Amino acid sequence: MKQPESNPLRKELARSQQAGAHPDCDVLSAFAEGSLLARERESVLAHLALCTQCREVLHIATDAAPELGAEAQLKTQPK
Repeated sequence: MKQPESNPLRKELARSQQAGAHPDCDVLSAFAEGSLLARERESVLAHLALCTQCREVLHIATDAAPELGAEAQLKTQPK
């Protein structure tokens, strides 16, 4: 059985869905605090949808400051 990593379609899909430039730490902090403008927030959300690394950074940051995590979770949950 082939491994998923060897599947050319999976490789191409992963390549086509690159997250692009990472937001800097100030932008991620502002996102966690809920202080970004709507268009900035949408941009960060789109990036986070594709970028495991930034999701992990945000997760670690919100674990370190639980009050930020609650704020970020409220801001990112669909209404």
